Amino acid sequence: MAASRGIDCPLRSQADLKLLDDPDEFTIIRKLSVFLVVLEASAAELEPHWMAYYLRELAGLVLPFYNKHRILPPITDLEVTPAAPTEPPVSTPRVPETVPPGLAGARLVLMWSVQQVVRNRLTVLGASAPEQM
Repeated sequence: MAASRGIDCPLRSQADLKLLDDPDEFTIIRKLSVFLVVLEASAAELEPHWMAYYLRELAGLVLPFYNKHRILPPITDLEVTPAAPTEPPVSTPRVPETVPPGLAGARLVLMWSVQQVVRNRLTVLGASAPEQM
């Protein structure tokens, strides 16, 4: 999606990850960091369901993050306008947040990392991951 909007998707080594300073970002990073620990423990204890629990917990962190924070800059001003007051809120409303290019790149790398961990976990569990949701 970023590439289709003309936004560069930096390589992990090129992104300024120091810009990821929000507590929600740190929570996701901490969860990603225990990926191998959970995988090894799951294999050692013959408990494959631990991997499924891990994926559910990771998704439980990413979805609220995605609803709360912008990953990419808005396309138009309409995208940052809150929904009409007559519509019931579906989830936590997204705060109109400006996303500088460096932060957008760092958040893209974070989301790419989530995608990679989910894809690896699903592969280990014998399931496939869709290319796009």
